[in-house]
Amino acid sequence: MVSVIAATLLTGTIATAQAPAVDFVFIPAEDTQPNGPMYGFSISRFEIRNDQFVVFLNDALANLDNERGQYMYFDTDNGDVYIHTEAMGAAGTNGTGTLFFSASTNPYVSYNDASGEYEVTEGFETHPITGVTWYGAMKYCNWLTIDQGMLPGERCYTEDTDTNLHGWHPVTIGESDWQMRDLTDAERLDLVTHYRGYRLPMDDGYNNTDVTSDSPDDYNEWYKAAAWNETLSRNTLFGFGRNHLTGADANYHNSSYPLDNGTTPVGYFDGLVKEGSFFTNPNENGFGLFDMTGNAYQWMQGRFNTHPNSIEFRTLRGGSWKDPADSPNLLAASRTYSVPGLTDSQVGFRVVRTLAPATGDFDLDGDVDSHDFAMTTGCMGGPAETVVPGCTMFDLDTDSDVDLHDFAQFQIVFTGSP
Repeated sequence: MVSVIAATLLTGTIATAQAPAVDFVFIPAEDTQPNGPMYGFSISRFEIRNDQFVVFLNDALANLDNERGQYMYFDTDNGDVYIHTEAMGAAGTNGTGTLFFSASTNPYVSYNDASGEYEVTEGFETHPITGVTWYGAMKYCNWLTIDQGMLPGERCYTEDTDTNLHGWHPVTIGESDWQMRDLTDAERLDLVTHYRGYRLPMDDGYNNTDVTSDSPDDYNEWYKAAAWNETLSRNTLFGFGRNHLTGADANYHNSSYPLDNGTTPVGYFDGLVKEGSFFTNPNENGFGLFDMTGNAYQWMQGRFNTHPNSIEFRTLRGGSWKDPADSPNLLAASRTYSVPGLTDSQVGFRVVRTLAPATGDFDLDGDVDSHDFAMTTGCMGGPAETVVPGCTMFDLDTDSDVDLHDFAQFQIVFTGSP
């Protein structure tokens, strides 16, 4: 919690209890998918869960006057959450406009009038969150960045009111360009190398001749994570690392799952026996990721062009519990789409993160001065101690801890008083 407190001192935001930990898997650059990303990145092992999203909602509701809850309007009558028409967040009834989250679409997450908080139906805590729009997934990414002790300047997405939806976009592209196109490779590189916050996965296909199918690309994080099998040295058809789909492999329509009427808990298909005599095959792929096929669709960051110059749609990947076995949407290479304001019981998301090079410039003001020095004490964990969230900027020797070796290098780059 030291890093969260440090960020609070710098930004004025309120430090609160953190959400149930998001479990991340690192996709190393050394696993070289031909023509795929040549950089390492972290991606959540599972889709974001109901209980993790509820902590976000409750924390944002308690912080409507700062970055954690700004631009959010909470309808306390039905539990829906909207993009507000003002920068300052608010709560009330009769919400209108573009949704972040629809409580009526997700039957397991609701607002409790008595407690004044959101809650999850018992037994459904670890199901993937659904009913979240593309905007809601972006807002969660920005909130998680702040919650994990990073600074507002490290968020990957800009935010705006409901009256300017074009104002929601990756930080490396300007609003006028975003209204006309997706990110260029230079803008993707900027996002990968200079922003440490959480974001949605990038894929490829905006300029593909066949946008419904995918192939490796320098910044196609999704396809590498879903399809590449390092052991076999080839891509596989499905996100669980194999080329054949059976009813025991994933949650899809009319699979062998005995409760075939909605989402399963994340990681449910783990090779163990469930519900009496129902056998599951391991759904975990070679990187350790679950549910890259089936359960819930996942929002991608980028656009989907249904025809030349079409920019209004966003990409969805992975298929869902409603897709039949022969649906192409279950394939790792398949792409489909919807409007960014969609709320659906089939659609959720997972998050990724790339780490910018450690520089010692904790407050991101362009120099390493006494303000940054003040943060080093709280970040010093010692040899072999995991880097505290928010302190990766001080891991100057990139050995996954912050110790005296890093402090020695910090002294070299230290510039003195501001």
